[in-house]
Amino acid sequence: MGQFSYDALKRNLDAVVREIGKKPEEITLADLENFNPKSNNQRIALGYAKDEIQTNGFVKFFDDITEGAKYFNNQVDYHLNKEYDSRPIIGDNYEDASERHYGNADVKGPDALHGSHVAGIIAAKRNNNIGINGVADNVKILTVRLVPDGDERDKDVANAIRYAVDNGAKVLNMSFGKSYSHNKQTVDDAVKYAESKDVLLVHAAGNDSEDNDVEPNFPMKYYTNAKGTPQE
Repeated sequence: MGQFSYDALKRNLDAVVREIGKKPEEITLADLENFNPKSNNQRIALGYAKDEIQTNGFVKFFDDITEGAKYFNNQVDYHLNKEYDSRPIIGDNYEDASERHYGNADVKGPDALHGSHVAGIIAAKRNNNIGINGVADNVKILTVRLVPDGDERDKDVANAIRYAVDNGAKVLNMSFGKSYSHNKQTVDDAVKYAESKDVLLVHAAGNDSEDNDVEPNFPMKYYTNAKGTPQE
């Protein structure tokens, strides 16, 4: 299902829930069986719901559709929207790559789930029989949000690295990436700065099963010269 089908399914599912008059977690298969759809779109939404409720329950299906609609709407509104400009949120001049001190203290912003998820894998409290055990003991997390929404900007990546290094971080987890780098030299300089302070940078390999020695995924382990030739 694409953005519009998720969006339409969410709207019609909301209408079904309103007309049944129960909270999503209270809706049963009998409620759906007894519901008389008012339109073909409601009938389609009802069909999906009936299929899912028998295996995962209605509330799981409802939450998945809500999350899917939000994801695809964000893709259209931010990631794929050439007119979207996040710089007013950040408060800087993006054309000035040397600018350092800008931004705000809001590390949550919209959709902080991914960063929280990764931090939990690293530092979740161990041996308390709640959820997972983090992979390391005695971890302190320094949260730095460098993406307001949309793409990672090289200037923000570079300044996030420098900020983390200057504030005591010893290992930088960079669970983000992209296939194009607009201002790679700025990031390279920040990576060299981290290296000079004996800070380890760990970068995600990406979600596309690509060979990163062939297909670039930025930030990357190679510095480049003016012609773009990799240099160790």
